[in-house]
Amino acid sequence: MHIVKAKDNYAGNYRCEVTYKDKFDSCSFELEVKEAEGSQNIDIRSAFKRSSEGQEDAGELDFSGLLKHRTRCKNTYDSETSHRSLVSGTTREPKQDEGPDVDVWEILKNARPDQYEKIAFMYGITDLRGLLKRMKKITRVEKKTEAFAKKLDPAYQADKGGKIRMVVDLADPTVELKWYKNGQEIRPSPKYIFEHKGTQRIMVINNCSLNDDAAYSVAAGDENCATELFVKELPVKIVKNVEPVKTTVNERIELECEVSEEGAQVKWMKNGVEIPTGVRSRYRVKCEGTKHFLVIDDASREDTGTYSLMATGGTSEARVQVDCM
Repeated sequence: MHIVKAKDNYAGNYRCEVTYKDKFDSCSFELEVKEAEGSQNIDIRSAFKRSSEGQEDAGELDFSGLLKHRTRCKNTYDSETSHRSLVSGTTREPKQDEGPDVDVWEILKNARPDQYEKIAFMYGITDLRGLLKRMKKITRVEKKTEAFAKKLDPAYQADKGGKIRMVVDLADPTVELKWYKNGQEIRPSPKYIFEHKGTQRIMVINNCSLNDDAAYSVAAGDENCATELFVKELPVKIVKNVEPVKTTVNERIELECEVSEEGAQVKWMKNGVEIPTGVRSRYRVKCEGTKHFLVIDDASREDTGTYSLMATGGTSEARVQVDCM
């Protein structure tokens, strides 16, 4: 959270809440606003410049000038100190930057991808999306180490149900190697297959699931390298469409639709509105493998309408007509 031009009425208690899946955490702090003893005018526009004309990214803003300018300001708060001050509700006098000029852009270019956000926060860079976009265009020079001749790629991507191969090349093929997933050592199993090919050490992950979307690392002696695996969930497609139904009141209606994957999350809709399927609902849904059913035990004329099943990769709909006997 970045507050610009703080006012007296901004003071008070603040709370930050984080929710991820079934986990929840929060923290609170108090903000005290005091009148500044002095202000420093910075021409923000002079810190920007445009990329070279005629190139593919011509016309995009170059933030490097702003990064350098920001670290050269003499009266600045240390980011970690200011964060602690906000949390505790106290303020601290600005300190003079007596060290040499820091080129934040050079720090970013030489950092690992997992460090970008931390560095951006440390130096007050708020446009992280633009930062990452520019970092993707920079050619990284792979540094050789004593243990690795070639490290893991920065990231891997696999389709759900597919497999992925992670490869490192060792400078010393006799060194002991260990693989880790989220800090936990990985043991050989039908899921994880380890292969040796010359100086190459390969880990194959079979039948990738969303649970395999995680951070991985490999340790060779005292050295290690890390990567991330992103598992892409394929769209669930319609295999068999819903068929239209024409019936009379008090009859049982069962609509069926088949999709491409078991356990897929789907929605049943009536006239474009999601159908409630709670305990008190007159609609029932059931699933048998890849087949999904919508059941109405005692049809009435109000059940007439257009019914559809929505999946991530498509929609199937059909007309249901309920007439009097």
